[in-house]
Amino acid sequence: MTTVVAMFDDMCLAQRAVADLIGSGFPRNEISVIIRHLQGPPEPVPVKSDGRDPLGQSVLAGGPLGEALRLTNHDESAVANALKRAGLPPSASLMFADAVGAGAILLAVHCKDAAVRDARDILDIYATPEPRLTQGTATRGGSQDGATMGQRGAD
Repeated sequence: MTTVVAMFDDMCLAQRAVADLIGSGFPRNEISVIIRHLQGPPEPVPVKSDGRDPLGQSVLAGGPLGEALRLTNHDESAVANALKRAGLPPSASLMFADAVGAGAILLAVHCKDAAVRDARDILDIYATPEPRLTQGTATRGGSQDGATMGQRGAD
């Protein structure tokens, strides 16, 4: 199995990508979504210098990655660990976990190697363009730079 990951700034685009994946035959139970979830007071709280909220930050997750996070503390380090267990390189796992912590929406498709191109093509339509990852990892996106990445994981 391969895990193809994309980042989104817009929940509507992420939902469209999920609908397109399902409509193209990807099983619903092989699609993961991870988003930042802020707990605590509804009023504004002081923000750290890096732009993140200091209190009550966790993630909401569904799909296979959500299942992997079910018994954790749902913070960024748990997201990075779940992504590493899904087969992503440590540097990419940390980058994606940091993006979720900063408010991005992570969508991952767990698919057979033969379906990776189709998953990437669908995600590239909707994903937020990001700088290319380094250290030899392959990325593709909606423009010349990509926000999706496929990495072979454990079968």
